[in-house]
This record gives sequence, structure tokens and C-alpha cells, in this order.
Amino acid sequence: MVRARIDLSAYGLQAPPLRLEIPGGGPQTVGEILDPFASEDPDREALVGRSRRYGYGDLDREVNRAARVLAELGVSPGDRVAVCLPNDVDIVVLFLAAMRLGAIWVGINRALAP
Repeated sequence: MVRARIDLSAYGLQAPPLRLEIPGGGPQTVGEILDPFASEDPDREALVGRSRRYGYGDLDREVNRAARVLAELGVSPGDRVAVCLPNDVDIVVLFLAAMRLGAIWVGINRALAP
């Protein structure tokens, strides 16, 4: 697969030379949001859906597993990941996995998918 670099200046955009730190000392990206909870309280309930429940530790492992699968499929930072899933835990897992890879999430509303 050949990846073309997008010339942002052609769209009147400019990439920031460096991302500024978000104040407060917390996670700097959505992909890092689980890290402190998974290490400090892994058994605490994190996500409840119709099909499954995850503690923070289990959710962290599941997100890592999904991120590995996406990476094996060729997803890398800046790639778009389009997903159409029911509102349940799988959509959260895939969203967080895409964020960990630095991919761009493109959620597709199931009712509008056709």
C-alpha cells in the first residue's frame, strides 16, 4: 500500500511544529486515557454494555489487542478508521484502539450507513 503525504498548505492549513502539553498533568491524548486507571485500579468497573463488562485492566488489554490487529491490517498514525457497529462495548474498544495508534476515527451511524 502506498501512502501519499497530504500537502496541508494546499488547503490553507499548517501542521503545528509541536503539540503543546495539556495543563493539569493528565493524559495528553485520548489514547492515554486508560493508562492511569489500568495501573492504579485494574479491577474497577470501566465499561458496561449489553454484551460484556470490563474492568480497567481487562479493557486496557482488549484495547491493546484490537490496536495490534489494526496495526497488522496496516493502520498507522494519520490513517482513517471507519467503523459501523452497534452501540455496545466493541465500538468503545475499537475507538480507543484507533486512538492508541494515532489514527483518525470515522464513526458511521448505523441508521445512515446504507
